[in-house]
Amino acid sequence: MNLSDLSIEGLTQLEARLAADLEMVKRVKALVVEYQKMGMRSPGIPGGPASATALGISATNAPGTPPDHTVLAVPPQKKAEERLTEALATMKPDGFILKELSRATYSPHGCIDKDEIKRWVKGMVRKGKVRVVEIRAGRIGSVYAAVHPEASGTEA
Repeated sequence: MNLSDLSIEGLTQLEARLAADLEMVKRVKALVVEYQKMGMRSPGIPGGPASATALGISATNAPGTPPDHTVLAVPPQKKAEERLTEALATMKPDGFILKELSRATYSPHGCIDKDEIKRWVKGMVRKGKVRVVEIRAGRIGSVYAAVHPEASGTEA
């Protein structure tokens, strides 16, 4: 820090950079905790989850660090079947291909394997909740559509 940085504007900029750095540390800490809950070893941290916990505790109790009482809530990851069901509701009623369903299920936690999507759609066809609009061979595959109860007239 130079003498020229000791102005109100310079200190304000420094404060903003430090606040951004602190926010990034909190996000990384939340990711480490999330990976620990999933049972994965944390990359770059020797010892994996055990030392990641120690790292989180020591970072919050470091001298000169104000106590942080905010808890970053990470929503639980949805199961593949639940994500597929939600994605099916967003599909066009005139039909969709498996690639479109795959794109609709994408989340920050990753995507669902195309073979799993194929198995799920075939199971839904057997249950009568999805219908085959057009059978096509090739890379794109068949066109499917969701079966809505109000469309079939079988409401209870």
